[in-house]
Amino acid sequence: MNEYEEIDQKILMKYLEQAYYEHIENKYKNLGYETFRNSKIEGSIETDFLAKKNEKIVVYEIKIGKYNKNKKQSIVNLKKYIDLDKKNRKLKMVFLNPPQYKDIIFEELDQIILDDMMENLPDELDVLSTHTRMEEISDIEIDSIEITKDSIHVCGNARVGVSMQYGSDSDGEGDGSNEFSDSYPFKFDLYLSKDFSLDEAEYDIDNSSFYE
Repeated sequence: MNEYEEIDQKILMKYLEQAYYEHIENKYKNLGYETFRNSKIEGSIETDFLAKKNEKIVVYEIKIGKYNKNKKQSIVNLKKYIDLDKKNRKLKMVFLNPPQYKDIIFEELDQIILDDMMENLPDELDVLSTHTRMEEISDIEIDSIEITKDSIHVCGNARVGVSMQYGSDSDGEGDGSNEFSDSYPFKFDLYLSKDFSLDEAEYDIDNSSFYE
């Protein structure tokens, strides 16, 4: 399993805020609006983001963490300004929260996949050599898992390690010169029964690096 190093929350929020600003800027510019960050309306009412097109005004207040007293008063003033012309003025409150890390562990999933590939060698691996042998499944990352009363559906990606031999054992000189090992990334889509036996499996193996 891969281990993820969590990003410092302050750094993460900094770039999350920047990404959101760019997102709404592009959105409103494509609609023909002028956009402004950290601007003031009528000289004193502070805004985080302002989009303006003729008489229409859209104001965004972007909340990250707690509001201080001054910020709270600024929002009160902003709401009063918006209420004066609700037809042309809109206020959008956005709360940005960092994504939460989820570590999904499925014990022995690597062995389940390895056993299946050993029994049903995928064509993308079989074509690589005269004798392709499975070695290991590593770097499993689970993207989604769905559990029902009848089955378990797991999707994700990993790497498959194989040894590749060219010709028969007698073609080499006993020093392994006619074989080598490599690994390839792949995606998996699995259906398992409640006892974790594999019912159905699809693999999308990227062996393009072999041909480079």
